[in-house]
Amino acid sequence: MNGGGPLPERFAEYIATFRDAGENHSMARYPGLPSKPWYDPATIPAALELEHAAPQIAAEFHRLDPRAFVPENEPIARQGAWDVFILYERGKRHDDRCRLFPTVTAIVDRNRTVRSLAGLVYFSRLAPHSRVAPHSGPTNMRVRAHLGIDIPPNCGIRVGDITSTWHDGRCIVFDDSFPHEVWNDSDRERIVLVVDLWHPDLTDDEARLLDGFQRYVERAAKGLQGYWSANER
Repeated sequence: MNGGGPLPERFAEYIATFRDAGENHSMARYPGLPSKPWYDPATIPAALELEHAAPQIAAEFHRLDPRAFVPENEPIARQGAWDVFILYERGKRHDDRCRLFPTVTAIVDRNRTVRSLAGLVYFSRLAPHSRVAPHSGPTNMRVRAHLGIDIPPNCGIRVGDITSTWHDGRCIVFDDSFPHEVWNDSDRERIVLVVDLWHPDLTDDEARLLDGFQRYVERAAKGLQGYWSANER
């Protein structure tokens, strides 16, 4: 980052939205980003790395105790069961879990992945005959990669107006701020690895600025929580 240099125009415009921010203001929308539901994985370096390492990632995954998964707790309507095993969680790196997945962790750490407030990295398990209702992600700053780990027939994903599916060892990449839904009509579990990436149109400087800004907010919130708790005690 250019510590003393001028701010990128779009980032300055983004920061200016906080000038009149009320209680309902969010950090969600970044100005000037192209908007489309689907991206070609061949144009996304992290997706290419995930595909290249898919056999190692699958081997690491199949050593995981299935009981390590927990129900997805987001308030999204669903039928059946949707469980997750989270490695990176909106600014928190679960070191004990990441040690189980050195291949995933190495790829995440050297690519433009979102490891601050706006991003997640996790395994998603959708039980047989389950469906997750249409929902939208919280921000346009990221795109979401899914790497197929165990993909049965008769399952799929719709983003915007386009329906697709997964394949073992292959990535799909989409903008999850578009309404999207997933389903598994098979008799087997569907497993994908989910990795959030900075939007491809963001420059490296913009991504670093956004990451730093979000990490500052996270640290400030943690500090305040500790301060308030100490006063209450």
